[in-house]
Amino acid sequence: MAGKTEKTSNSVKWRIYGYVTDVRKAAEYAAGKEGRYLRYQTRGTCSTAIDLEIENDVITHCQFTNGCRGNTQGLAKMVEGQNAKDVMNRLRGIQCRGNTSCPDQLSRAIEQYYQQHAE
Repeated sequence: MAGKTEKTSNSVKWRIYGYVTDVRKAAEYAAGKEGRYLRYQTRGTCSTAIDLEIENDVITHCQFTNGCRGNTQGLAKMVEGQNAKDVMNRLRGIQCRGNTSCPDQLSRAIEQYYQQHAE
């Protein structure tokens, strides 16, 4: 079904994504991982969103929506398993389009994650 979804309209893709997100949140809650996931809406880049999961200050999942496919997939793979705060500091301020970039937006996503999960 996922293969067909990619070939259909954006509204169908987003409806399915919303369902998958709800299922993921339910699974996280059941597994005691509620709140470790963040969907960040990017600004000023070709990518439109970043799905991020952090556990014990380590990035366990990172995925970009849209953007330069090879670059965003490579960046996501490189940061998984890394200390989130180190990644945030290392990527902050990298420019591509205007005053931001996909790496800079990932840095901002991590920052937002920590703001939402401040103890």
